[in-house]
Amino acid sequence: MGWFGFGFNRKRGSKQLRQQQVASPEKDDPQLRSTALLELSRRLAFGQSQIVDEVSEAMLHEEDYFVRWFCQ
Repeated sequence: MGWFGFGFNRKRGSKQLRQQQVASPEKDDPQLRSTALLELSRRLAFGQSQIVDEVSEAMLHEEDYFVRWFCQ
């Protein structure tokens, strides 16, 4: 145990474990990321369906979305 009962080696080990969890192949699945992003946008939109539609449009038609909003 370190100062104040805190084990620094334990903390270092948990950081390595978190890095291994993030690096797992299922976290890099594009379909999983798209689904998660749509669900997050749905929850953050508080019933505003046009926000979810815009996020979906940006994911499905990236170039068109970019041209529409950033190349004016």
